[in-house]
Amino acid sequence: MRALNQALPTHMIKEFVGAEYKLQDAITVLQEAQVFIAPHGAGLAFMQFLPRGAAVIEIGLENAPWPMGYYEGNSLSLGLKYFYGKATGKFDGPIIVDVNGVVSITLRATRETRGLLKCADES
Repeated sequence: MRALNQALPTHMIKEFVGAEYKLQDAITVLQEAQVFIAPHGAGLAFMQFLPRGAAVIEIGLENAPWPMGYYEGNSLSLGLKYFYGKATGKFDGPIIVDVNGVVSITLRATRETRGLLKCADES
């Protein structure tokens, strides 16, 4: 979170934990999101509430038994831009993410979705 805030100082970076929201509140938050970053898993189903043109960054495990880009088709069918980052670890345990890699992907996703939302640097 700190690295994303430093890289995107004019954007609001928000940690979203779906279980902490009532469904309607979660939908409201996601309808205002430009980029949605999540580890591979059911939480990526929340992408259906993103505005068309937003970006999804799926963080997948390098040694996963499923194909990389598992949620790519869902993203594209919803009119979303799709990006993929890699992590190490276990599906049922902690994962280790390359923070610089995620920041780099997020910067690209933000550039490609510019204009979707009004940011402080665009006023």
